[in-house]
Amino acid sequence: MGSLMVLGASMGLLIFASMPPMPEDMTPPEDMGFLLEAMVFGMFRYFGLFAAAQLVAAAIMIWAGIDLLRLRAWARMAVEVFCWLGLVSLVLFSVLWIGTWFTAFSEVPDTPDFNLGAMRYMGIAMFITTTAVFAVPLVLALRYLRGSEARAAVTESTDSSTQSAS
Repeated sequence: MGSLMVLGASMGLLIFASMPPMPEDMTPPEDMGFLLEAMVFGMFRYFGLFAAAQLVAAAIMIWAGIDLLRLRAWARMAVEVFCWLGLVSLVLFSVLWIGTWFTAFSEVPDTPDFNLGAMRYMGIAMFITTTAVFAVPLVLALRYLRGSEARAAVTESTDSSTQSAS
């Protein structure tokens, strides 16, 4: 998960770095929908901050993943918390993505030069693929982490390290 976040933040930073900066005095048009405004003027204006926070979270996830391999109890809980946060953020991003996608194309006329229906389906296909790529590993990780086998392994490791310390 941490490596996916590093990859996502890095790719986002590369794209962001290649784009011209948004002028500070630029304001959204009156008729722009809330979701599109949040996406364009919120996300892009503060993308560097979002990417930095994502990289910090990724570093913590990688650290927790390493300690989970060492069967540290705190790491199992940390990875589980990050999985749940990932699923919540995925749901929120999905709502934002679908809302923004349809808002962005709601005013575009369907002409012979621009097949709006195909563009909408392309957005839906990208949404489903992206959601699956991120949701499936999170759900599988949660299923394992919440299972009795993972809990027992961490508990046994914690018990044996406590006994050897005394």
